[in-house]
Amino acid sequence: KGGLRSNIEHKISDKLSVESNLNIAYTRSSGPSTNAGFFVNTPFTGALFIPPYNTIYMPDGTYRNGANLRNAQNINIIQHTIEELKNTRSFQTVVSLALNYSLLKDLKLRAFAGMDFADAKNFSYRPSSIPAYAGIGGSGAENFIRNFNYNTSITANYSKTISDHNFSVLGGFEFRSNQQEQIGASAQGFPSPLFTLISSAATPTATTSTFTGFKIASLI
Repeated sequence: KGGLRSNIEHKISDKLSVESNLNIAYTRSSGPSTNAGFFVNTPFTGALFIPPYNTIYMPDGTYRNGANLRNAQNINIIQHTIEELKNTRSFQTVVSLALNYSLLKDLKLRAFAGMDFADAKNFSYRPSSIPAYAGIGGSGAENFIRNFNYNTSITANYSKTISDHNFSVLGGFEFRSNQQEQIGASAQGFPSPLFTLISSAATPTATTSTFTGFKIASLI
């Protein structure tokens, strides 16, 4: 995981100033899920239900499976953890820019624009060397998600102090757009555990392509 953050403020003149913020983050994670699950989805809960008299390996060095794996749902958690391939890569950047201008002594204008952009790619592969997937020749899935959000606004703020009384008025306009795109595919029937891309599989099992979004305009 890595990131970069930058905040810049600059006063151009007595009337005009600018503010800029930039955040960039990259994350890569691999291995099984740490969320709630059972056996196949995460080893952390599944391992709690495997009787301890089941050894990980047989005397010949192969994984204990099938009839030799008693009362464990035919799932060797260690084999799943080692041989399954799972990873997620994500990139996100959040950036904003604001201009402040003093039109009059008591009247200030502010223009703002911000953007939030994020990409995430998920990969999962379960080889046929795991007995639970031997019958289908292994399975794999890939998923790509893109989020793009931005908003803009312009506001005017009038503030006046008369004797012991304060008077202020705020008005403005804001527009926001939010959208998400997602594509994914899964397949089964890989010729060998050495082939991990879903394009190498014999049988596509599912495809998905979705789009969601909304836009909001408002007056203050």
